[in-house]
Amino acid sequence: MLLPDGSAATAYVEVVTARIEADLGRSLGSGTTIVPAADRAGSGVAVAYLLPGRTAVWSDPTVADRLAPIAGPTALDRDAFVAAIRPLGGDLVGVGNNRVLDRPPDERDVDRSVLRSRWLHRTDPDDVQLLAEFLDAVSADDADEVELSLDDLDAEILTFVDEQAARPRIVAYASGRPWLGSDRFDDIGVLTHPDMRRRGLGGAVVSEFVRARHLHGVHQLYRCDAENIGSDRLCDSIGFELVHQVVGVRFPPAESETG
Repeated sequence: MLLPDGSAATAYVEVVTARIEADLGRSLGSGTTIVPAADRAGSGVAVAYLLPGRTAVWSDPTVADRLAPIAGPTALDRDAFVAAIRPLGGDLVGVGNNRVLDRPPDERDVDRSVLRSRWLHRTDPDDVQLLAEFLDAVSADDADEVELSLDDLDAEILTFVDEQAARPRIVAYASGRPWLGSDRFDDIGVLTHPDMRRRGLGGAVVSEFVRARHLHGVHQLYRCDAENIGSDRLCDSIGFELVHQVVGVRFPPAESETG
C-alpha cells in the first residue's frame, strides 16, 4: 500500500521493519513472510502488517506452521490475507488503523476555565491515587482499550484536572509509551471522564500532549480499530494521517493443545 509522505511515515516503516527483522533473525524480503514472535506465544493470534511490497505476518509461534501455506512471493493485501486465512481455520479479529503525525497541531479552542493541565508521574503516590480514582470512573473496556493499568503506567502522562470539584479529579487523560520498544514513537492513549465527553477535551489533551512531545523530537502514533469512528474523527481533527492498516486473526488451539 502507499504511505503518506513525511518523516513520521518513514520512521514508522523503519521501526516496524527493524522489529520484524529482529524476530525473524534476517532481513525481510518481498512477498508474504511468516514471523513467529515469542511475545505472542499462547495467544493463537497473527497480525498482518501490510507494508509496501511486503506483508509480514507476526504470529504466535504455535500457529506459524498453520500459516505456512500463505507465505510466498506475493504480498497479500487485506482482503487476500483474510480470504487465505479462513481455509486454514483462522477467524478475523479485526482491522486496525495506525496513524502518524508529522507536524504539531494548533491549540484547541475548548472551554477549560476550571481545568488545569497536569503532567503525572507514575512514581508519585498522589498522582497514582488520582489515576486510581479516574479508573474507578471509566469502564473496564475503555481502560483496556488505552492500556491504562496502575500496574503498568506509561512514562508520559498528561491530564486535565478539575480542581474546583469537591475533590480534584481527572477529566481527560493522554499518555504515550515507546512503540515496539522504540523511543522514536509515542504510542498514544486518550480517555475522557464519562461525565465530560463530547466537549472536545479528548482532542484538546491529545493536542497538548503531542505538541509537548514534538519538542523532544518524538514521533506520534495513534492506533485504533478501523470501526472506531470517534477515534478516527479525533485523529482527523488533529492531523494524524493513516500510515497503514493491520489485520488480526485468531486460530483455535490445535487438538494436541486441548488434549
